[in-house]
Amino acid sequence: MTQVAVTKVNETGSESLLSELKSLTDRIRERAYSRFEKRGSGPGSDLEDWLEAERELMVRTESALLENEDSYQLNIALDGIDGDALEVIAAPGAVTVQGATMNADGSGESIRRTFFNRFELPVAINVEQVTAHLESGILQIDAPKTVLNTTSANQTNTNRRGASRDKAEMAKPAAA
Repeated sequence: MTQVAVTKVNETGSESLLSELKSLTDRIRERAYSRFEKRGSGPGSDLEDWLEAERELMVRTESALLENEDSYQLNIALDGIDGDALEVIAAPGAVTVQGATMNADGSGESIRRTFFNRFELPVAINVEQVTAHLESGILQIDAPKTVLNTTSANQTNTNRRGASRDKAEMAKPAAA
């Protein structure tokens, strides 16, 4: 079992995360343009070029978001990705996981493939107690909920649990 470091932030946004997403979008754009040029710069396949570039540069994963009364557990299938290449960011209302791996494409060229998932949580978590470990290709993140003291807050949390279960089902990507 490999422990994975968790960056704990007490705010909802992260400049480094936005920068990483911009970088990924730029790489996809460049790859799509390269595909466009390779097929003779003819019009009509813009969307196919973009989607193929995404497939080449991004790692698709299956994931599950489980909830119990006092915590969330995220399980993400990450076969072939080393724990040292992962970054887990815990914020009060979300957990973000990102990473990268190097793979050879069909022509033997080495390309950087990026993984990115953000899980919005309906109940705030205690970011100081979030842990993550990678075992047998499964990243498991345990995120305890923040303890609330009022009855009305507990009733609100109970009402939100149904929405969380729906999110767990939506967290699984469609089969490609």
